Amino acid sequence: MKRIVARAPAKLNLTLDVVDRRADGYHILNSLMQTVDRYDTLTATATDGPVTLTVEGVEPCPPEKNTAVRAAHLFLRHCGLSAGAALHLKKTIPQQAGMGGGSADAAAALAALDRLFGTALPKAELLSLALEVGADVPFCLHGGTAMVTGIGEEICPLPLLPPLAFVVAKPPEGISTAEAYRAVDAAPLTRRPDNAAARRAVQNGDLAALLPQFINVFSDATALPGVEQIRRAMLSCGAHAACMTGSGSAVFGVFVDDDAADRCAAALSAQWDTVFICRPCSGIDLSEQIV
Repeated sequence: MKRIVARAPAKLNLTLDVVDRRADGYHILNSLMQTVDRYDTLTATATDGPVTLTVEGVEPCPPEKNTAVRAAHLFLRHCGLSAGAALHLKKTIPQQAGMGGGSADAAAALAALDRLFGTALPKAELLSLALEVGADVPFCLHGGTAMVTGIGEEICPLPLLPPLAFVVAKPPEGISTAEAYRAVDAAPLTRRPDNAAARRAVQNGDLAALLPQFINVFSDATALPGVEQIRRAMLSCGAHAACMTGSGSAVFGVFVDDDAADRCAAALSAQWDTVFICRPCSGIDLSEQIV
């Protein structure tokens, strides 16, 4: 029996701006995004029964709300497959952090089932399915470094970032995505990234020009106290930039020196429970096992 193992990386929004709102309520975003080597691992095995899910690492949510299960149902229905799948998910991406854990899991399910059933769907077709699950799922399926616009469907690949170290820390408080968007809608957005400049900087390999653009409009709009405390602590530890990712509440600090990153992580661990170091990576890693 064959099974597919998908290691699905977390994502960081290195820049994040809300540029418009569509008539249907969806927000138009512009974000420089990067996958990083903090992984959830999804294992998929074909079955004759329904889609099932087991989870380790966190308390599982109801299956009908799990993004991997939703993605699996969508994939099987789209491909006209009568088979089912047993999914096992090992979680290490922190939840409610703005690091795309649920989106990464959905992307992993699509990629794993495409390999498992040998359907070899074109990338554009898989990305279209991904968007039906959630706005961040297409990027999580694509991976690497990219400028992402629209509601998540427009992905412009960019050169992979140099081997930076990101120190990530998450405060205990958080905010729902819906609340975060309401805060952005109500707040005057006075501090915004220049995403055109960020894109040029990545294309030119110019880190000095890129760092000042690490701005997230959700950070000022939501004003979570723990976010600002962590951001200031990272800068005091020598981070070249520090910024919240997504709608929060995880914060990343940027380091070019591994020893400095280690010292920062150690200092932050004395105050916050969720602290780790990660680095840029290229995307989902698939492997096949015979059991």
